[in-house]
Amino acid sequence: MQKNENRLGYKKTKVGWIPKDWACVPLGDVFSQCTTRGEPGLPVFSVTQDRGLVRRDEVDRRVLSSLTSEECLLVEPGDFAYNTMRMWQGAVDLCIERGVVSPAYVVCRPRITEVFPLFMLRYFKSPIGLYKLWSYSYGLTDDRLRLYFKDFCHVPAPLPPLPEQEAIAGVLECWDRGIEKLHSKIVKKRTVKTELMQALLSGRIRLPGFGTTEDTEEHGKGRNGIPAGWKEVRFDEIFSFLKTYALSRAQLTTDSVNGCGIYNIHYGDLHATYDGCMLDCDKEKRIPLLRDSTELPPKAIFLKEGDVVIADVSEDYEGIGSCVELRNVGSKKITGGLHTFVIRDAANETAEGYRGYILKEVAVSRELKRIATGVSVHGVSKTNLAKAKIVLPCLEEQQSIAVVLSKAEAELAALDRKLVVLKEQKRFLLNNLVTGTIRLPEFCDHGKHGITRK
Repeated sequence: MQKNENRLGYKKTKVGWIPKDWACVPLGDVFSQCTTRGEPGLPVFSVTQDRGLVRRDEVDRRVLSSLTSEECLLVEPGDFAYNTMRMWQGAVDLCIERGVVSPAYVVCRPRITEVFPLFMLRYFKSPIGLYKLWSYSYGLTDDRLRLYFKDFCHVPAPLPPLPEQEAIAGVLECWDRGIEKLHSKIVKKRTVKTELMQALLSGRIRLPGFGTTEDTEEHGKGRNGIPAGWKEVRFDEIFSFLKTYALSRAQLTTDSVNGCGIYNIHYGDLHATYDGCMLDCDKEKRIPLLRDSTELPPKAIFLKEGDVVIADVSEDYEGIGSCVELRNVGSKKITGGLHTFVIRDAANETAEGYRGYILKEVAVSRELKRIATGVSVHGVSKTNLAKAKIVLPCLEEQQSIAVVLSKAEAELAALDRKLVVLKEQKRFLLNNLVTGTIRLPEFCDHGKHGITRK
């Protein structure tokens, strides 16, 4: 059943069922194409899917063009520019700065007496809008689809009265500001957490009861700059390496029904999927499963609480030493996967909750980068990692540091979840406001702001 079908106060149109006081218009009725050539000295813009209109030198400095500004298209504030090849994927934006774009783009100007530009931009980014833009694009395959202005003119769009268009755009703008504000807060909190982590792991800052301010100064340290009461040890004096099982993605699944109940931590997930230094095996739903238990030997080694899984390769230096400490393993059967090391504290010299942070300390991270080999892919061998030096406080201080850092990570995780909720709320509102499924309170009196079209 189509959304809003036979709903009181709604009518059937080419864009589905919309409020009776809304119009359904082809975009050619409210947009005109602009083909004015550019002028010397104006900035060159590119239209991107995720960032909209951006200066070309901010997108890719390697982009070269023999076209002069006079051969490009002029865009004025209030104009729309879109990529003919990617319009159906959202590569469109409203211009706020005078400049030029490639003649391969389309520049069009809305008739502001009939449409509120920010509302139309929201419609172009909505699921129904993207679907309509896709359905009017032409090409043999999706990667060859084009939407030229002559076809753009026929794309139907729902058109509320101007006051409602402006109000809808304003509501969605509020959500954007909230999302941006929360994102900025998360970035700042993450920076503070990283600085705190480095200060605590290096002993530059000591928690109450484990040293004085003077202990963090150079005269309070040993000959090698080790904080008072800390000790330097080789990695293999503390940790032993466990067997891992190099299984490809094809041998893994995220389907618990088709999986055999044995989890395998892939190095790619250490880089891109798991956040922070701890992996809660009870809550994390993205740990892949083996498809077939026969992929493992009969006496396979499964991981325990507090074991640390380390990625032994990375495509960039910042990713060298990416690792997670396993928490809440319970009865789950988990193995280390492709391109990973698994370490276990056989000497009981480290505290649970602290181990996942050890490789993040600046000096240790710098040492890992020094011993890494490779050009496009950087790897750390088990032999070299075993020789690396680490500095450890006593167990009690490790436990206290772990509690502080764990609270900081929990706060960040809560903010990340809140950001996801805000984005989902905005997506819900976008989908429903631009189609009239949800009406703002001041516009619920159908026909109050109606418009008439021939």
